Amino acid sequence: MVIIGDGRLLPKLSEYTIKHDLENNVCVVGKVDQNLLPSIYKGANIFLTPSTSEVMPLSVLEAESSGLPIIALENAGLESVVKNGESGFLLKPDPKVIAQHIFDLVKNLKRLKRFSKMSRRISEKYSIEYCALSVENIYKEVLSCRE
Repeated sequence: MVIIGDGRLLPKLSEYTIKHDLENNVCVVGKVDQNLLPSIYKGANIFLTPSTSEVMPLSVLEAESSGLPIIALENAGLESVVKNGESGFLLKPDPKVIAQHIFDLVKNLKRLKRFSKMSRRISEKYSIEYCALSVENIYKEVLSCRE
């Protein structure tokens, strides 16, 4: 497991990892250079975000574009980018429930691949090209109403 981010819990996570002798299984790296994220995502199987509120989560879209299934908290504002049960899971903030979904997903390779494909599809709707085309179509529609 790789933990990325420089939030207020970083020192506690590092301490917990050492205290429970988890260094061989958990890597707490803190803040990462943006250029390294694609290679980190490429080596991952699942993206877990513990955020309780997001407006437009760039990290989730980046992970989806890398084909990662997303595990996030329900009611965190991610419903438009994470299709529950299709590209990932939107779960209650219960560590046991989250852990169970992670284990179930990792054990079920077919489902993992299906979620991965759906994540990529969802991320395409947020690409620069797709957004530009959407804006262009809106302008065309508005201009056609003037005629």
